[in-house]
Amino acid sequence: MLEKRLKTIQTTIVVLTVLNIIILLGYLIISLTVINNETCPSEKPLFSDEKNQIFGQDNIVIHDLENKDIYFYDSSKSSVLNAKIGNNLNLEDYKEISIETSRDNSENYKVIYSAKAKAANLILDVRTKKSGPVTCKTYDWIVNEPFNSNYAKQEFEDCFYLGNASWYGQAENKNQQFWPINDIEFKEYSPYLTGLFGDIWSSILERYWLSSNGIAVIVDQSSPLFVKKNKTSFCLLASSKEPYHNQHLIVKLKYDICQIDKSSAKTDYLNQLQLFVINNYFAKPVGIPDERMFKSPIWSTWATFKKNINETTLKAFAHDILKNNFTNSQLEIDDKWQTNYGDFIFDTKKFPDMKGLITYLNDLNFRTTLWVHPFVNIEAKNFLEVSLAFLEVRAPDGLRPGITSWWDGIAAVALDMTNPNTTKWFHDQLEKIRSETGIDSFKFDAGKTFFS
Repeated sequence: MLEKRLKTIQTTIVVLTVLNIIILLGYLIISLTVINNETCPSEKPLFSDEKNQIFGQDNIVIHDLENKDIYFYDSSKSSVLNAKIGNNLNLEDYKEISIETSRDNSENYKVIYSAKAKAANLILDVRTKKSGPVTCKTYDWIVNEPFNSNYAKQEFEDCFYLGNASWYGQAENKNQQFWPINDIEFKEYSPYLTGLFGDIWSSILERYWLSSNGIAVIVDQSSPLFVKKNKTSFCLLASSKEPYHNQHLIVKLKYDICQIDKSSAKTDYLNQLQLFVINNYFAKPVGIPDERMFKSPIWSTWATFKKNINETTLKAFAHDILKNNFTNSQLEIDDKWQTNYGDFIFDTKKFPDMKGLITYLNDLNFRTTLWVHPFVNIEAKNFLEVSLAFLEVRAPDGLRPGITSWWDGIAAVALDMTNPNTTKWFHDQLEKIRSETGIDSFKFDAGKTFFS
């Protein structure tokens, strides 16, 4: 009896073992099928209709999607620009890449990147516009996902080869200025903002590069831009990392490449292209600035008195200028005329009658300028008002004030001049001073973005 039970148990164990093996084999087959479908899509090529190139005139390749190359040629079919776009994209992250061409303009097209898993779906929108001898192509990288979708962080990197051309533009450099800029090198990405990020950029900067081959690259202000450069290329990177304060937004990289037909412009083609870019992409004065400002000096209290200014020193300063027969365009009242930095209130111990002082200086034929800045120190009365109204540059998370420091304050906020409410508030403060005292103009200082 016992022996019979043992045989029954043994048989049951064998049957269960075999069933478990069959189940495990089933799971293994299913897993291999899924993996094979995800990583080896042999039935469907990556490029839709096996189309991985865009052709221009005379059937010349102008965009090679697989190698990520774009090409620009002049009328003699000589290469004037080569670039790698989508340089950081891993094509293995996408199950299909397709091209949509426009019905209205054969030179307009979209490249659609359909992603696998957690990568983002992308679109590269390319549009062409002609104006006389200049043709501009807009390259617009877009994340094609809803705002709160769960996908891997996306960056866009496009790199442009210098070739045999001389390149101009870019920015003023801190240590040494090159002209043309071909020999400048900074091999790590730096935020493309005025200031001294990474000891590279100084106070003059434009998102503009100009090639002697008749090519201009102009990057849109909406792109959170980083730049790096060596002696053979420069690269653009759009990323939501600091110091840009849009880390919660969808990143995009947008720029125009403009090319002039050198055969129609002949020897001054580069000058014509430069004027085209200035007239179409940059604001410029529409009238003649005040000639007195160019012909005569601005006399600043900072040069002689630093912060030690008051009504007596200003009057003596004006008389010294006149006694030496110097001309003037402005007499600038610099740091420190106010009670606290960020409060637009005159220190009455120094200036008991500011309106009377301005009238006195005007009668001596001096126009007056007042030094102002975009900071509100934490001890200022305006600090609370500015912070509660969200008029300041916020911290990267957008939830709190972006506390910073500057040469006249170890803890302050910078006014966010991209906010219309802030510019109105700032304008109202200055207009109140002007109307109450008769100040003629203002000097705007400390606008470099590295402070914020």
